[in-house]
Amino acid sequence: MGKFNKNAFGSFKPQAGQVGKTGNLTSSANMNHATIGTGLLSSASKEQIQKKWKDTVALNIEDVSDNKNNKYSQNEIEELAQNIYMVGLDQYFVVRPDYDNKDKYILIAGHRRLKAIKLLKERGQWGEFIPCIVKDPAGIDLPLSFEDKERLAIMSTNIEARNNTEYDKMMEMRDYMDIVEKLRKAGYEELDGLRIRNVKTRTLLSEKYNISEGTAAKYLRVSNNASEEVLNEMKEGNLSLNVANELVKESEDVQKEIIEKIQDISDDDTEKVIITKEKVEQVKNEVKEEEHIILDQKQWEDDTKEIVRNLGVLLSEKKYKKYQKAINDLKKLICN
Repeated sequence: MGKFNKNAFGSFKPQAGQVGKTGNLTSSANMNHATIGTGLLSSASKEQIQKKWKDTVALNIEDVSDNKNNKYSQNEIEELAQNIYMVGLDQYFVVRPDYDNKDKYILIAGHRRLKAIKLLKERGQWGEFIPCIVKDPAGIDLPLSFEDKERLAIMSTNIEARNNTEYDKMMEMRDYMDIVEKLRKAGYEELDGLRIRNVKTRTLLSEKYNISEGTAAKYLRVSNNASEEVLNEMKEGNLSLNVANELVKESEDVQKEIIEKIQDISDDDTEKVIITKEKVEQVKNEVKEEEHIILDQKQWEDDTKEIVRNLGVLLSEKKYKKYQKAINDLKKLICN
């Protein structure tokens, strides 16, 4: 087996010719850190590295699965893969045991990194193993379900381990406040050193995430009022918090129509459509001024009674295809 070259900055970087392959292992659960690329380091540097990674185990990539409770965006995988290949892996993965499958593990932190490394592995640029810390959320001493404990563990590890997008931060705040409410009902006054009882939500989020109360209020407003389309565009990185904050002042139906119109007027279908404040203002009045007519059953029966009278007519294959297209267009128009 090859070896990880662990440099003085504490990152795992595969040596040339042995990319991504771990060595010095007596088993997948035991890594000899005293000999992992430390030959040129001072004794102080060696001690620091060994202390930082002393609890790390090497696990086979195929034994580690994504966590269904991870709601964070997983974009820019190609860029991350290139970065890991060039400068190495400087953060371990955090996993928990998979209780349904012996010797298998579920990710708590590192979903984007795992996707990136799997991409490198497919290209022959990474080997079989990844460095992991094994933790069990069941050990969290709080009156929460295991799923909530796992969500809390994901939050506590990811807050330091990744550059969260605005969408990620909003989803995390939503999970955090859900857990806070459960602990409040259980009589808890604090969580992680922060007072949670008799504190305004925006104040608590401001302290927890080191943001202004105004920004916290925007996150709350968007989280509580955004349509599915707004959330999807934020997740894809096409819509900022500030623009979303303007959009959610409208009804969910209007939000949806504004986004659809902006996408329709885009000149290039191959490019991402970034939804800006200017684009929103451009189409908002047009959407809001459109006359809205309720299509009820009587209207439908009046409009289709002639069609019903002619059922049984023979259609050519060409006309039948036109009929199918017309029905599908109606479904899109009425059902969406």
